[in-house]
Amino acid sequence: MKRRADTEQAGVGIRELKAHLSRYLGLVKEGRAVYVTERGKAVAQILPARPEPGTEAMQDLVRKGIIHWNGGGPPRGATRRIRARGKLTSRVVLEMRRESLSRY
Repeated sequence: MKRRADTEQAGVGIRELKAHLSRYLGLVKEGRAVYVTERGKAVAQILPARPEPGTEAMQDLVRKGIIHWNGGGPPRGATRRIRARGKLTSRVVLEMRRESLSRY
């Protein structure tokens, strides 16, 4: 593995990456970027995953006690069911599919 002196990024050949994937994923988990090289030229970059949109907002709501989460699935909010009026979504989708098929 070659390190780039100016940053905390690592460059690794494809064969080395395949042989020691867990080690390089560990570097990525630590927040570092890993550049994948082929014949000395960078062809890909492995970066740490970004948090899903809304994750921070959800965690903030849990901290404030507005919602409760046991860590095993999506956070639970209000227990009251949401009532909707009109057609069922599934019926609307089926109608739209039938309409699009009838055009051809």
